Amino acid sequence: MAEEQTGDVIDDTQTPPPGDDAKQDPPPGGADDIIDSGDDDDAKAKTDDDLLSDDEASDDEGVPDQYTFEPPEGVAIDEAVLEEFKGIAKEIGLSQKGFDRLVEMDLKRSQAATEKAVEGWNERVNGWREGARTDGDIGGENFDASVKTANRLVKQFGDDGLRALLRSPSEQNPEGLAIGNNPAFLRFVNRIAAVISDPDPVEGDDRQAPDTSFSAKAAKMYPSMQSKK
Repeated sequence: MAEEQTGDVIDDTQTPPPGDDAKQDPPPGGADDIIDSGDDDDAKAKTDDDLLSDDEASDDEGVPDQYTFEPPEGVAIDEAVLEEFKGIAKEIGLSQKGFDRLVEMDLKRSQAATEKAVEGWNERVNGWREGARTDGDIGGENFDASVKTANRLVKQFGDDGLRALLRSPSEQNPEGLAIGNNPAFLRFVNRIAAVISDPDPVEGDDRQAPDTSFSAKAAKMYPSMQSKK
């Protein structure tokens, strides 16, 4: 009668029988490295000599005589800052590839900071616009008329420089500050417009023509000679 089997039906694990103290020789190579095709002394020497250089490319090891960097297309880079960075890289012993990686990292950091600043600026200007639309003096039902008045005053008294500042910045208007969207500015120019606006003209019979007769002129010139009644 066959003995009953237990466990997995398929089990390819070769378990040595109890009491077998045979030990397999360790595989060739270092105990820690999965792939080790070099001599231990050579590896140690390379590590000691090239701490900051790239180990993958033999032609990029060590400090170059002159660093070079080609910025990505459409990205402007400050040459003065780059030259200063080259000097620092030379002092700390960066390889060319290490130099490239650090400059690229700094470009990414700078671009991220710029994008964040632009986002914050847009949020501020949008807040100005919304504040102007809901302002108690110039907003609500008065908003369209207030904007029209402000535009008329700027057109009449402002020059090209002022108008550039009032508009949002752009490639065509790099000096723009978008302050024409600020509710404080709009209130300011509307108050000025109210002060300097022409008074309402008098129409119809209410307007009295001046008296140009000789007696009226004489009375004005010699008031003491007028008869007393």
